[in-house]
Amino acid sequence: MKWLLITLAVALAGCASQPAAQDKIQPEVQRMAQQNGESRQPVLLRLTQAASESQLQQLRDLGVVLGAVTGPIVSASIPTVQLSSVAALPFVERIEASRQRPKKH
Repeated sequence: MKWLLITLAVALAGCASQPAAQDKIQPEVQRMAQQNGESRQPVLLRLTQAASESQLQQLRDLGVVLGAVTGPIVSASIPTVQLSSVAALPFVERIEASRQRPKKH
């Protein structure tokens, strides 16, 4: 019985340490989604580790259009209505606004 209680406590502590889906979405992305009313948001996804093919497929299944995948960073375009669903995926650490960088000459 004691072992069961310890296992349950550890499992619940692990759940409590995961941020809520909305907390994973950068405030700037949330503002852009509300203000622009665009159907898609260009973003950078920060993952907990380099994505597996299965994880990339989960993103595609939510309507995410994938761009470059470099280790745990994925450039993508997400349907605005799916932002929370993508953030709720356990392997998604953060959703950040995508910005164009000036070209270096």
